[in-house]
Amino acid sequence: MSLESDAAQKKKTWKGLSPKQKVRYFWDYYKWVIAIVIIVIALTIGAIEVIGNQMEKTIVTVAISGGNSGADSAVMATEFEEYLGGIKKHENIKIMPLNSTNGQDVTADYGAMMQLSAMTSAGELDVFLADETNYKDYSGQDAFYNLTDVFDSEFLDAHAEQISKNGDALIINASPLLDELTQDKNETYYLGIIANAPNAEIAKQFAAFLLENEVHTN
Repeated sequence: MSLESDAAQKKKTWKGLSPKQKVRYFWDYYKWVIAIVIIVIALTIGAIEVIGNQMEKTIVTVAISGGNSGADSAVMATEFEEYLGGIKKHENIKIMPLNSTNGQDVTADYGAMMQLSAMTSAGELDVFLADETNYKDYSGQDAFYNLTDVFDSEFLDAHAEQISKNGDALIINASPLLDELTQDKNETYYLGIIANAPNAEIAKQFAAFLLENEVHTN
């Protein structure tokens, strides 16, 4: 049978089918083509997701309660990157000053609290920096790692005087980098590593970085 005759026969057969039969007829002839198209689409979507993940990865996320939300955190991020010895092109460091006012602006405080809670619940936050008042709101609620579970004894011994009473935060004294991002300059800050931090190892290095950046007056 010639191609023309075969095509004519198929056309005649198609016209004589009911809608349900047409669906079945189409599937019988083209099911493999449809399956291949679906597989190609799935592989394409998967490849796009893999490439996207490789192109953009946050290696640490830091939230600063009582921060100035309009401040530029790029300086701190750049200096921490240098401290690490550089990062890969698709990696980034996220530092977020949250506009908390310790009760002076209830709306701002609520917004900052909700943002912090959402990020913590989603497992997107690594480090929380706060003044003593805000730190106490979270300390003792298993929000932070105990420092003995994160740092080795040598590090803890070297910074024994800067460990909070609950043992879940490091006390950061006057820091020029923090001053650039916070509303109250020369404030003493408490640094806690979130208990479900996705990047706890980098968070440890961030803590050591800030301790090195302190201003020592003695």
